Amino acid sequence: MKEMLSVIRMDLLKLRSVAGAMFPLLIIVFFLSATLSVSAAVFLYVIVVYFFVYTPAAYDEQSKGDYLTGSLPVRREKLVAAKYLYDLAVVAGACLAALAAGGIGAALKLGRGGSVTGMLPVLILIGCAFTAFVQPLILGFGVTRARYWILAAYAFGVAAATVLGMNVGGTRAQMPSALPGWLAPLLILFGAALLAVSYPIARRLYARRQFTD
Repeated sequence: MKEMLSVIRMDLLKLRSVAGAMFPLLIIVFFLSATLSVSAAVFLYVIVVYFFVYTPAAYDEQSKGDYLTGSLPVRREKLVAAKYLYDLAVVAGACLAALAAGGIGAALKLGRGGSVTGMLPVLILIGCAFTAFVQPLILGFGVTRARYWILAAYAFGVAAATVLGMNVGGTRAQMPSALPGWLAPLLILFGAALLAVSYPIARRLYARRQFTD
């Protein structure tokens, strides 16, 4: 577990190296989400998940850090597990960011319609689906080779958030205040199932990856 935490810490340090350029933008998006609508808060969620999952991998590839990571005295299975644990932490943090943005908007009566809390299972599903699709590609092929698929996954997440904002709540300006009680756990279980399928695929792809120039 200590080795996995060290890998996660390395990813956090990579984020810190680009914080000056990207975090101000995220703060702006956060406050825009708080002052617009619930669908904007969900859009913020998608941006946060994409940024925090994609950035460390892109930084690694540009700096050849993936070669270093691949040569660390850590079993590749643990490296893959660390990446998935990091991604789950990102999903949890992004959910908190969306909840905070929606909560601020509701408290100040700035947002319009619905509740981010009621959409939490959907947010978890979107985050799990993004991780389940993208992480095997990143680990198996690298960011450059998989970049179009990663962008497609991001576009799908944005489209899903948009469709939810326009249709699920019944109006173009609202999202539902809550999902049916029976549906929420099913969405979370489906997200967990996607990760359960994705994880062994990522392990197999990463085990076969060769780190050579």
